[in-house]
Amino acid sequence: MKKFSFLTKSIAGILAAASILCFTSCKDTSWVVSAGEDSVPAGVYLGYLVDSYYLAAQQATDTTKDLFDQKIGEVDADDYIKSAALESCKQYIAVNRLFDEYKLSFTDKELEEIKANISSTWENVSSLYEDNGCGKTSFEKIMMVDEKHQKIFEYYYSEDGKSPVSEKDRKEFFVKNYAKLKYINVLYSSHYDEVSTASDASDAQKKELKELAEKYLKRLEDGESIDKLIDEEAHAAGEEHDHEEGEETESEAAFVQKDTADDPDDFNKALFEAKFNTPTMVENSTYGYYVFIRYEMDENSEDYTDREASVLSAMKSEEFTEIIQKAASDLKVTENSSAVKRYKPQNIVFSY
Repeated sequence: MKKFSFLTKSIAGILAAASILCFTSCKDTSWVVSAGEDSVPAGVYLGYLVDSYYLAAQQATDTTKDLFDQKIGEVDADDYIKSAALESCKQYIAVNRLFDEYKLSFTDKELEEIKANISSTWENVSSLYEDNGCGKTSFEKIMMVDEKHQKIFEYYYSEDGKSPVSEKDRKEFFVKNYAKLKYINVLYSSHYDEVSTASDASDAQKKELKELAEKYLKRLEDGESIDKLIDEEAHAAGEEHDHEEGEETESEAAFVQKDTADDPDDFNKALFEAKFNTPTMVENSTYGYYVFIRYEMDENSEDYTDREASVLSAMKSEEFTEIIQKAASDLKVTENSSAVKRYKPQNIVFSY
């Protein structure tokens, strides 16, 4: 599936942002938003409508009801999708302008990689976007703005950037805000046909799954290898192996970022409260159980270097989003009301 636009990931928090709008009733619907000499083609807007529909669908609370019969937060789904897509269009112009203002560019190698990434992604999503009026050229424009967005981010926060973040600060953030672990998924869906959640399971199945998770926990406490038990559970769940049965393989550790919300989920809370190198079990009230071991972090190992970019993003993405929002809200925008009326979210062909 497409790596959905970086610009639309934070839409929910910015729908109320005010831009200076000049509405027009022109009948030319080849463009949707403009600011000065810059405009957003209809195909790009339609691509953002698809992304915004997907975003709304993920936040819908009742999957048994039509999306357009629901609200996303306090906003009707139709208005939410249109507002989100229009905000993405404003940021599209803002990012292009900032990229030029800061005199940024891509190397030949970067352009080659970007082109390959776009082509690969398009192969997977072309049908969805073309069916909704966003052709390859428009899709390429959206993806290129995503790349420019990332380049501007680096311009701000690289060690020699406009607002530099030192490697020392990055490493400290990594150690304090990430947990390294190996875990065994003990899920209803892995052990029972047509049972994917606790609500589908019988009392006997709930009891049996809990006992299985407790057995894994006890075996870890008795010194058995978690890699062996991960393999064992994968085999019991019918997952494919790329090694001989009975041959133990070393599983890769996972890294989870600390949830700083007031009420993190049970797993995240238990993970960051767990003692190092101590087998721990936590229930997921919907899907089953996790049995895990948390390990100490080493800021000087590949644990950090392999995740350096994502660490910086975790540190600064919220701040940077505000910078882009501000640049977009400062634009004197003309909104083509004829185009907005013509391209309705209800006409999107999309299943979720």
